[in-house]
Amino acid sequence: MGSRISGRITGGNLKSFAREAKKYAVDVDKTLLQKELQQVPFNENIYCDAGIFLKRLNARLKEECLPDFSSWTSRVMEWKEKYDPVLPEYNQKKEFVNPYMFIRTLSEEMGKNDVFLADCGGNVVVSNHAFETKKGQRYISSNGNSPMGFSFAGAIGAWFAAPERQVVCVIGDGGFNMNIQELQVLKQHGVKVKTFIMNNHVHGIIKAYQETNFEGRFVASDQEGGYEPPDFIKVVKAYEVEAVRLENQDKTRKIIQEVLAFDGPIVCDVNCHEWWKYEPRIFGFNTPIEDMYPYLPREEFRKNMIIEPWENWEHPEEPGSKHQKSKEKNCIK
Repeated sequence: MGSRISGRITGGNLKSFAREAKKYAVDVDKTLLQKELQQVPFNENIYCDAGIFLKRLNARLKEECLPDFSSWTSRVMEWKEKYDPVLPEYNQKKEFVNPYMFIRTLSEEMGKNDVFLADCGGNVVVSNHAFETKKGQRYISSNGNSPMGFSFAGAIGAWFAAPERQVVCVIGDGGFNMNIQELQVLKQHGVKVKTFIMNNHVHGIIKAYQETNFEGRFVASDQEGGYEPPDFIKVVKAYEVEAVRLENQDKTRKIIQEVLAFDGPIVCDVNCHEWWKYEPRIFGFNTPIEDMYPYLPREEFRKNMIIEPWENWEHPEEPGSKHQKSKEKNCIK
């Protein structure tokens, strides 16, 4: 509905995406409805305003009996619980803040009427994995558009739209550098946005991409490659905005509660200590989207599949696969 199906949604293997589904597109942009321009071709392309289409769809649904989706909902909830990306071992290292544990704790502490904004890169990946929304909350993100610094500017806009609601911004150290001057807006207008900088001192999602696709040649993504963020506490206080630092895991809930309770704009610098391993994830360009890393045992993976696995696809680490044999051959050499 008003959205193309891009590589951000499909993963690198376009042909494997929703391969046994019938796909419909509804859009007012005729260009996006041209099959020759679509990365994933739609079966039906409907030129219509999304609002008009939804009204007509609702009217039709009221006239007809809907199928029972309860079994599918139950299965999805089983997957959600069994494959929770917030792993218990993330709470074991206390000397820094694990971003997955932080976001899950933040979601537990936020109220049912709050507005949450996530930025881009690694922090929006973790937010999408770990934040559990409550009914009545708003979760706003630019998603695949992914402009660095969006959530800070967006949070200011959200606060002006609804100053009576708690507005919480999560942003990376790289993204915060893009809109750091907007601290003056917080100060001048008393914008009571609560901002958490997920500070891992690296451009995490870029570093992960460089690891996967460029043999670990880390350029401009970490300190050795030429990137290092400033001391955000000093910068924020220079704008006369309140600032605090969260150094380690043990103080996570306490600091979050204090920040959310603060009556005014405040920025919290969260020490995520070079964390840039975001999982689950797609590894490589040819991987079908259903087979994410860390890989499930093959028997378990196949039991979870509703349709047949992608043709000619062999798991990279499956014993006896051509990928594994190639890896072993290179090791022998």
